[in-house]
Amino acid sequence: MTINHSGIYICFEGLDGSGKSTLFLEIIRRLKENKYQFTTICPTKPSENNSFFEILFRKYSFTKKSSLIRAFVYADRSNYACHQTKWDTPLIIGDRSIITSYVTRWRRWFNSRFLSRLIVDSLERCIPAPDHVIYLSAPISLLRKRLLQRGHPLDIDETEERAKQMKNAYHEIQTENCIPRLNKTIWHTIDASKEKEVVADAAWKILKDIIGVK
Repeated sequence: MTINHSGIYICFEGLDGSGKSTLFLEIIRRLKENKYQFTTICPTKPSENNSFFEILFRKYSFTKKSSLIRAFVYADRSNYACHQTKWDTPLIIGDRSIITSYVTRWRRWFNSRFLSRLIVDSLERCIPAPDHVIYLSAPISLLRKRLLQRGHPLDIDETEERAKQMKNAYHEIQTENCIPRLNKTIWHTIDASKEKEVVADAAWKILKDIIGVK
């Protein structure tokens, strides 16, 4: 059963290379600086519970190339993060959300939206949908350039083909209202190709407008 939350849940979404994690840290810094009461959730980060799937994922490299195994690993992380989060905090800020799971699984099996929803909803039952999504959008070419500049091997979800598929998934999920779980989620899109200070200011304005402060 999905956990109820009394606070406003705002998450940051975007493809790898969009600057999402950098923006997340900057927003956290500004929230602390302005003494806002908030908590954070990062449902895709490696968990500390050393579950079977997490150990398997760390130990055997072949598991990182399996979409099905990855679905179980990231579901385990999501469920763990969900149960560690104080959902009664006035403001919950997320570095990714259940939307990432939909995007990465979207049409992966038989090109089926229904099957994608079914798998995610079955594996990640407890984490709430965000009230607001701040989505960082940028051209694939720019994302590729940024990823290559990092100098580390690309993950299977960081290839150009997967980036295009997931960008299309974000668009489809956002515009076609095809996931009942996200019916009440409000989207805000930011041009992530701009300088990071400009992106941070835009996100900060959106966040302040949402929570009703000047």
